Amino acid sequence: MSAWAYVNTRMGRLFRRMGHHVKAERLARKVLGVFPDYAPAWRLLGIELASRVDESHRDEHIESEAENAFRRAHALRPDDYYTTRNLVCLLGWLGKTEEACLVADCFVTPERREKAELQEVARAYTAKR
Repeated sequence: MSAWAYVNTRMGRLFRRMGHHVKAERLARKVLGVFPDYAPAWRLLGIELASRVDESHRDEHIESEAENAFRRAHALRPDDYYTTRNLVCLLGWLGKTEEACLVADCFVTPERREKAELQEVARAYTAKR
């Protein structure tokens, strides 16, 4: 992928860490406007949107957009632990626990620890319901 996409996505992550969430989201969307198949930008967008998901004020549009962003990132990088974990956590939080467990169970990695952790996270949401 392009160095431009990489640098802008990294800058977005830095903005996120500094608490500049609007700038981080804008950079993710800017990258995706040019490179719609760049998984790290989809993940950043999903993280930014998911950070707005709140139990006290449910917004189905934001929740749906965050889920779609994580799904796109996961479809592009199904072998990435962090992308898969983001999707599993959001699905679990949204009450889609069976799907969260399925995503965790289907994760393929040479690291057994990573798969076990994903399965544990997914099952924790199931136990809460």
